[in-house]
Amino acid sequence: QFYLDGPEGVGKSSALNALVSMARHSGYVVLFFPDGDVMTQRGYYVEPSPTQEGVFDLPAMAQTLNEQLMVVHGDQLRHLTVETVDLEEVYTPKQLKAVVASLQKEGEEEKGDSDATSTIPLMHVLQKGMEEPILATGAYRTAIKSLTSDPTLRFLMVVDELNTYYDGGQYYHEKYDFHVQKTIPPKLISLFDPFLNHSKYNNITLITAPTHSRSISPKVTSQLSNEMKNDNNVSIINVPRYSDVEARAMIAHYECTGIGRLRFDRGDVLGDDQELEYIKMVSGRLGSVFLRECIF
Repeated sequence: QFYLDGPEGVGKSSALNALVSMARHSGYVVLFFPDGDVMTQRGYYVEPSPTQEGVFDLPAMAQTLNEQLMVVHGDQLRHLTVETVDLEEVYTPKQLKAVVASLQKEGEEEKGDSDATSTIPLMHVLQKGMEEPILATGAYRTAIKSLTSDPTLRFLMVVDELNTYYDGGQYYHEKYDFHVQKTIPPKLISLFDPFLNHSKYNNITLITAPTHSRSISPKVTSQLSNEMKNDNNVSIINVPRYSDVEARAMIAHYECTGIGRLRFDRGDVLGDDQELEYIKMVSGRLGSVFLRECIF
């Protein structure tokens, strides 16, 4: 597990986005959670899991993650199949019957005997989980199990704004609290289980980063960072501020692409050491602030 740390605006999210792109280009299967604020507050609706006691599902969010795996990594996952008996762990009998029936309807079976549905293509499970909310969480859990069980696949899970998952969440349900006053802890939501309960899973490389731009208690963020630093299984990567060379290079990039006020200055900023030092000073050489100072 890797944890990217650094002050607000230094470029942790940018680093994660670049990392996801490069990892996918290098052959990794990457499941990306780019926005913890959305995940922990805007899942449309939450419901009790039909197969896990005390656990809750976010079907609409699971649909988007199934779609991400299908669209981005379909070619890599096409060879994977799942045992029907394993699907019994994530689907109710009625849900599993719907998955099997849809497979038969689409003509993907070649046999008519009872063994014909002993295995099902993972892509078919994901397809149904993308299309039908009632099947979405089961498909997501099936994909996670398949990806963590296949030694031929390099599976990477990237989670930005990790501290938002430790700040209580915004989901309520009477099955958790009859008076609907207490929020459901994110650790009890199936969608977040692979990275909040990471030790339960094999073959996952987990890369995360906190956010400092959301309304998260500084105490929560500090506590999470301290836990990560004290965990021997976690490698801390500090995202640095721009060096002098990087700052000058970024100014050159911005001028070449016509960013903000640099669009018409014909290299005046890049050639003016005093102006360059001023931008570095007021921005603290923090990526997002540096960009803002170059725009306005």
